[in-house]
Amino acid sequence: MVANVGDSRGVLCQDGRAVPMSDDHKPNRPDERRRIELAGGMVVTVGVARVGGILAVSRAIGDSPLKQFVPATPEYKVIRRDPSQKFIILATDGLWDVVSNQEVTFMLLGCPLSVDVGGGFHLGEMELQRSWSRRAGVDGIPQVRWLSSPWRLSPPFAEDRGTTSVPW
Repeated sequence: MVANVGDSRGVLCQDGRAVPMSDDHKPNRPDERRRIELAGGMVVTVGVARVGGILAVSRAIGDSPLKQFVPATPEYKVIRRDPSQKFIILATDGLWDVVSNQEVTFMLLGCPLSVDVGGGFHLGEMELQRSWSRRAGVDGIPQVRWLSSPWRLSPPFAEDRGTTSVPW
């Protein structure tokens, strides 16, 4: 299961394909726009669609002044485990704004995910960081983690890198 609020994203690698496990909460989504307007809010396009002309996400943790229109209610997706699933990528919009789901999947498929390169980073994360830094915009450094078969969470969330597992 992957649950999300905002524009961080989960992507599953299945048979080498990127399978979205979440949908970004953006005010330009018809269902999100309708929900915002029914709550009495408005969506204004200022470069991109924004709630009240300010916030570019339609759901968020925090953002108290707009909380009536921007709830922290997550959406979630559940999928059965399958041997064709290699990993799930969990990352912030700092990555997804500049690298596609499929590009990230291909990049990580080409890296041994378990190779520790020091400083708490693994080779896959380093490669994603390099790709991101070549294309980066203004949204900051992305946070990237993945669950790899047998569904172990990459650092820093795992307390014991060798044994901590995450139930599916």
